[in-house]
Amino acid sequence: MKASRLRLALLLITALALVAPILSSCDALSQDGEGDCIHVWEKQEVLKAATCGTDEIGTVRHTCSLCGATRETEVRASKAHDLRVITLRSAACGVEGLMREECRTCDYSREYTTSALVHSYGLRAIPDGGGCAVMCPKCLDIERYVSVIRYEDYGAAGDGRTDDSSAIRAAHEDANRFGLPVEGKEGAVYYIGSLYRTINIKTDTDWNGAELVFDDSVIKWNDKSLREVNVFTVVSDLSAVRSLTVPEGLAISRGQTNIGMSFDEPCMIKIESSYEKIYMRYGVNSNSGENKSEVILVDRDGNVDPSTPIQYDYGTVTSVTVFSIDDKPIRIGNGTITTVVPDPKADTPDYENNYCYYSRGISVKRSNSTLYNIKHDIVGEDMTVEIDRDGDGIIEKWGDDKSYGVPYRGFFSFNSCYGSTMEGCTVKGHQAYSFYQGSSRNEMGSYDITASFCIDLKFHKVVQYENEATGETITNRFMYHGVMGSNFCRNVVMDECYLDRFDAHQGLHNARITRSTLGFGILVTGGGKLYIEDVYRISEGAFIHLRSDYNSVFDGDVVIKSCRMGSGIRAIIDGTWRSFYNGLPNYMIRNLTVDGLTVEGSALDVYIFDISGADSSKNPPDDKTNKLYLPESVTVSNIKNLNGERVSAIATARVANAFSAVVITEK
Repeated sequence: MKASRLRLALLLITALALVAPILSSCDALSQDGEGDCIHVWEKQEVLKAATCGTDEIGTVRHTCSLCGATRETEVRASKAHDLRVITLRSAACGVEGLMREECRTCDYSREYTTSALVHSYGLRAIPDGGGCAVMCPKCLDIERYVSVIRYEDYGAAGDGRTDDSSAIRAAHEDANRFGLPVEGKEGAVYYIGSLYRTINIKTDTDWNGAELVFDDSVIKWNDKSLREVNVFTVVSDLSAVRSLTVPEGLAISRGQTNIGMSFDEPCMIKIESSYEKIYMRYGVNSNSGENKSEVILVDRDGNVDPSTPIQYDYGTVTSVTVFSIDDKPIRIGNGTITTVVPDPKADTPDYENNYCYYSRGISVKRSNSTLYNIKHDIVGEDMTVEIDRDGDGIIEKWGDDKSYGVPYRGFFSFNSCYGSTMEGCTVKGHQAYSFYQGSSRNEMGSYDITASFCIDLKFHKVVQYENEATGETITNRFMYHGVMGSNFCRNVVMDECYLDRFDAHQGLHNARITRSTLGFGILVTGGGKLYIEDVYRISEGAFIHLRSDYNSVFDGDVVIKSCRMGSGIRAIIDGTWRSFYNGLPNYMIRNLTVDGLTVEGSALDVYIFDISGADSSKNPPDDKTNKLYLPESVTVSNIKNLNGERVSAIATARVANAFSAVVITEK
């Protein structure tokens, strides 16, 4: 009996030991008011799913993680699916995408397609340096490879009526961005009206014989924001202009071989002093001069290139401007450009021009640039009116009282650039224009070619358009103004040209004119060396005119070799010394050499120097400011007329003047 009771006790103890942990686990958490344990319902099982968007009720079984007890609850799905989207196939150009959406709450799912992408072709660089193409950036599909930009691809009509300015600008912008050449279409006529900003050209441009019409008649004379915007500007990607900090007290002397500054690269620089003025001008266009300045070539260490020696002394240099040199050549041309000139009187009957110059052409501001095979024509200037201009009974053709049209600053303009060229181009003189200054008219310069602060500027086979029907020739200076004018240029070359004149207003340093015909002038002031060979000077004045408005100064040597001058020319060198200081020493040529000169007609004598005003009473030897420096040497040989007869060289003319003292060596 005792053993049975003992076994029963042991069984009860064992049972209690097994149940105790379960009870203690739920009881240990907390007790509710009735002493029931609080379950931890973690595990759940969907017995019946509820469908999203319906009123159906689902059932979920929950299991206590502590004691294993279970319970069932009802659930109601939301009205909207809790979706997740899975991409099965991405959409591509021409290919639909495939997607699947699934509900996180119910068993809803569906597959659907998305629209195929559309190619967005545009000019782009091919990855990995493969050139350029019209390519879709989304799929890299190439529609066509591109090696040249054409205006027509950008919407140019080329019909001579539709304004193609926007299309031409867009074409050049893409060409500049991708470094591609530009081509026009043979037979096209591209019309260009008003422009608020210039069109930059940075790549080779071949117009393929097309015509471009620059319609200046749509631009009002008093709208400076339009009339001074060049249609094209030739520029470089290099930073063209940079002003440097000048060392305090920097002084530079004539002939100095190093300027005492360093540079990032070989470049062209402009040295300037705002404290000193040079080329003060005399006469109706008088002014107080320009800041003393010049352009030179230097290397990284500031060494001056021997081809551009420093010309002037600078007590204090106030600024140094750097112009980068782009070594890659660029060529623009092979087309005709027609300028339609405005008529201010059409809308302002009492209009009188006061220097409202137009600049609507091609401006070159990049080194190593060539303008080639461009023919420039002008329409709209009345040059057929026959009047007695001077009241002397001589009827001349003139442009109706000389106030028709407007003056031009230069259709082809070269500015602060190195190594630029015009080759095989045809240019045209603008009508000589004047405005009233008091009771008389003053002529205004109106040019087709201008140049300022350029080095190594070359004109090769540039000829001037003539129209014998209207009397427009390179010898009729009363009808139109000179084609060319320049300031502060160095190493200028003119070869095989046929033009009305070579005109250097200020600061010329070194020029070479060969195998050319010039109508009514070689006009210069400056210095260095002026070399002239195989040149025919047709009419008026002297073979060379030292510009009297700048006191007829040329601080350098002049060589004339194997040349010819017209029968109306009796002097080799002429000018007027006005005994005023233009900011530079008054040298009227240091050394003159004439070796071979044929004089038309039967003249048996010519004047070497015909300089008025240069008499001894106006040449005080101790006056360093106004002192006239006479030539150091004059050598002449082989001067003859068309009959082969020897022509005598006479030193002076007009008035008793200082040149009578010049010793002439005749060989």
